Amino acid sequence: MSKIKFCVWDMGGVIYDWSPQPFYDWCFEITTDKGEMKKNLNFLDFDTHMSGLESVTDFALKMCDCYKISYFDGIEKEIERKMMEGNGAEFSVTLKMMKILREKGVQNALLSNAFPMFSKAWRNDELMSSENSFFSFNLGLVKPNPKIYEVVRERLNVSFEELIFVDDKQENVDVACALGIKGIVFNEATIEEQIKQIASL
Repeated sequence: MSKIKFCVWDMGGVIYDWSPQPFYDWCFEITTDKGEMKKNLNFLDFDTHMSGLESVTDFALKMCDCYKISYFDGIEKEIERKMMEGNGAEFSVTLKMMKILREKGVQNALLSNAFPMFSKAWRNDELMSSENSFFSFNLGLVKPNPKIYEVVRERLNVSFEELIFVDDKQENVDVACALGIKGIVFNEATIEEQIKQIASL
């Protein structure tokens, strides 16, 4: 069995708690048609912006059309602010395991579907080098596209079998596992034991 060289972590929902609720609450406050927005709630495409293929202004215009919101000067900054308000506390068990892995010679890496603003949400080079941080908007891809895992594997210069991948979404983990990565769906109660078992800690 290949020795684990990297543990690749998702960010929101794995390293720290995150919720889109402040963003949605704000949209409901300013929409001109709450019924139409509620109907369209799940139809807003985030992936194009998260993959770096769409500016924040274009995303804002698309959001306004989908959620029946009147565009105004400064809405881009407000979108960013409301998205960042969804950031919660870091999960203590995640930080604990990142420290243990580092001490045992397993490096930590990051792979996140994220708006560009979230590149500033994690700053702890003691636990994870910035060169091992990968964001969808820099890669032009979003999870669970298999190509995004291949890009990360190549940049880390390892085989899939030498990776652990931790994400809060089952579909993202399923695709990783199909490639040969040892995937884990994040759960605070079980993540410590799962990491220790896979990495033989």
